[in-house]
Amino acid sequence: KVLIKYILIFFFTLATMFIHWNAIDKSNEKRSIIWEPDDNYHQLIKAKNLDSCYKDCLAINNLLKYDFSNFNETQRYEHDVYLHHTAIEYHYLKSKILQISNKYFNDWEKTHLFITKITSITLVISFIILIINLFNLNIGLIASIIILPYVTVKYGFHFSNSSDDLASIFSIFSIVALNDKKIQNYILSLALSTLALFSHPVGVVMIFFNFIFLISRDREILSKNKIIYFSLSLILIIFYFRLDLNYLLSEYKFLKLYNSINLKIGR
Repeated sequence: KVLIKYILIFFFTLATMFIHWNAIDKSNEKRSIIWEPDDNYHQLIKAKNLDSCYKDCLAINNLLKYDFSNFNETQRYEHDVYLHHTAIEYHYLKSKILQISNKYFNDWEKTHLFITKITSITLVISFIILIINLFNLNIGLIASIIILPYVTVKYGFHFSNSSDDLASIFSIFSIVALNDKKIQNYILSLALSTLALFSHPVGVVMIFFNFIFLISRDREILSKNKIIYFSLSLILIIFYFRLDLNYLLSEYKFLKLYNSINLKIGR
């Protein structure tokens, strides 16, 4: 019976992967540009910056040469958007993956499409693995059936083109690693959390999910391994936010973005 359940899970998961892969291809038919260009092209711009000019990107550095004293609220907001989309690197790992993969495809849009497909099918797999590890094989089988039609729902896995989706994959496996109390599992989880964090700042939220999971898993809240894990995770977060990951000659941390402007709906 166990073998049959694993075979069924494999079949439903494989079918879901195929459906999402096909949905990505179908959604790109007769398109001259990739979907969600505002979000996706800024990923490609940063990958290109990393590949070609890094800190010596002339046009991007010129963004800091404006006389901000004469900017009104809308102009300051739009200026921050330009910095956000071109200069401030907060998904370094995604940019690095795009940079390396593009050496094979030699086409930034095809590279982005390929990474989206890999991210989508990996999310499908990681979701099932997470359910099986947190619950049991029966619930894992039910989950594999439930997500089969998920592609028909708005923003199914086939829309996993953002860097936060990549971060989600590492975060899921980070939680899975914590299912065992061995010190090597804590180290593995921390390594995966690091990859999640450098994929997207949402990794910070994922790390706190890990904290909640560890605290709720058993009553031994202050065990030696947990204290080490909590401490190293907090050090990692502090280290990440103190980094100067951008394509500007002057220091500019992404936490400065939007910090003096009240964002309005519809902007």
